[in-house]
Amino acid sequence: LIAIGLAFMSIQNCGQKNNNALSKNSVKALAKAENFPEIELILNVSDVVSGEGIYGLSLPNFAVTEDGGVQKITAFVAKAEGKVVPIDIVFLFDETGSMGDEINAVRDNVLMFTNILKGSKMDFRLALITFSDNIEMKYQFTSDVDEFKQRISSIAVSGGGDEPENALEALNSALQFKFKENAKVVFILITDAPYHQRDAVTKLSMLPLAKKIKLEGIQIYPIAVNLEQYVWMARETDGTYFDILKDFSLIIEQLAVGLTAQYSLKYVSTKPSFDNTRRNVEIAVERYGKADASYKSASNIMVSSQLIERNRPSDAYKAENLVDGNTTTAWVEGADGAGIGEWVKFGFDTPKNIKAIKILAGYAKTEKVYMTNNRVKKLKIIFSDERYQIADLKDVNNFQRILIDRDSPTKFIKLEILEVYKGSKFNDTCISEIDFEFKE
Repeated sequence: LIAIGLAFMSIQNCGQKNNNALSKNSVKALAKAENFPEIELILNVSDVVSGEGIYGLSLPNFAVTEDGGVQKITAFVAKAEGKVVPIDIVFLFDETGSMGDEINAVRDNVLMFTNILKGSKMDFRLALITFSDNIEMKYQFTSDVDEFKQRISSIAVSGGGDEPENALEALNSALQFKFKENAKVVFILITDAPYHQRDAVTKLSMLPLAKKIKLEGIQIYPIAVNLEQYVWMARETDGTYFDILKDFSLIIEQLAVGLTAQYSLKYVSTKPSFDNTRRNVEIAVERYGKADASYKSASNIMVSSQLIERNRPSDAYKAENLVDGNTTTAWVEGADGAGIGEWVKFGFDTPKNIKAIKILAGYAKTEKVYMTNNRVKKLKIIFSDERYQIADLKDVNNFQRILIDRDSPTKFIKLEILEVYKGSKFNDTCISEIDFEFKE
């Protein structure tokens, strides 16, 4: 059973004034579905006017619904007690020419970010490193927000265009800072390019460096292009990945909420179907308002094999990649040879009448990656009643739609590789995405 990773939405809501005439409040939420059907909700509750966090709430103060259905909260943890907690935050900026808008957006939103930290009673310090192929600037920690904004404003973006950049050396350099005793330490990496590793620019490699950083108790929060290497980096250090192409003010708010949340709730979804659907969650906090979040349910997927490569996470090419909505990831079979006879099987909680299959039948990350790996040329589509149909696919780096020639439901669908287009470099067969269209 493959669980979809992390999906969330953080929305500010103004609550009603309570009987004691409290000011309006803000509730923000994050939903985690790694252990589906158990869902974890991370919450930040604060006063809108003062920005002060609301502490001391208990389980009866919270209510959760999912797609309109009431959910039973099975676990409640108060993550913070309102005590002053030290936190050291290092911003690491790619300062190449294409990063001007992002640098300005961070500068413009630093005040909001620090106000949330202040409201959560964090004793924060901010440091800054900028990099291209080299480490360009390194500013020590400061608690002065205006000074930090001036430092960001002084970044002179230039050059670049010759991806990748040297983010790993920047992260390694950040380890040299002197951190406050007992402080929570966070590295926020902001870049729109992949990184050098084990080449003429750096001898560093991501996985060993990430493990070293995690051993120091440090989390990495990449705000980066949608590349699997940044998702891995976040996962290896218990951080969170953010897509740099999203609304930057919302990213900064979500980041601050994740660092300052006071409460954690868990519940087991009353819709435990592994159907790969988006679920909407509403969290009501008595007297303090509501928040909306969302997550994607897991899929019941089995595969015949999975490629495991040295110096990459063991789940880099997992079956989950087929339904993660990210065309830069892929399931890659791990059998000897070209992958003929390898398969992926989708199970359904209830029999489904399938209208069509949409498939991205190669490693679609880039045109170069697509061509260097094997692509599926012919599939055998097998149904639970042992009937099957054959599908011929074109060699195009795009979604293809296969119409299903049957009118009866099936408990599962199995896709077996019969023939491939050969890759120019590797003999592994890859599939980036699979989606289904169901009949009404």
